[in-house]
Amino acid sequence: MKLLDFIVCDEVRVENTGKHFLVGVYSNELIVAAPPNLPPPPIRMSFFIRLKAEERDPIKQSLDFSIWQGSEKLFDLQGQVEIKNRDAFVNLGLNIGLVQVKRYGDIRFEMKYGDKVFAPEVGLTIRSLIPDAASKN
Repeated sequence: MKLLDFIVCDEVRVENTGKHFLVGVYSNELIVAAPPNLPPPPIRMSFFIRLKAEERDPIKQSLDFSIWQGSEKLFDLQGQVEIKNRDAFVNLGLNIGLVQVKRYGDIRFEMKYGDKVFAPEVGLTIRSLIPDAASKN
């Protein structure tokens, strides 16, 4: 399995035609309107993941998706992916809801498809929109 796209957003919707509609796509920062001296509020996260099956990939395989902050796992989702057409992309829309990050800073994502581990280069830095009063002195 080859990872083609990994997009972090607020919500993934699927139209009647099968097309995916992404709402609130993030770049490399996720900015919250909360004071920097308090823990960040829970953050709504969704993911659009596009995979391409390779010839040797099994038709059905386990999938494990996790979110990490440092060495702490914030979220884990386990399921199965079934390849219906080897010539088509495998499009996954994961609406996971609210995630409680522990502090401002970097989070990273990891996905396992069977025994293969994908650690997308995409990560997010969580930061406050409100300037830190201590940094002004």
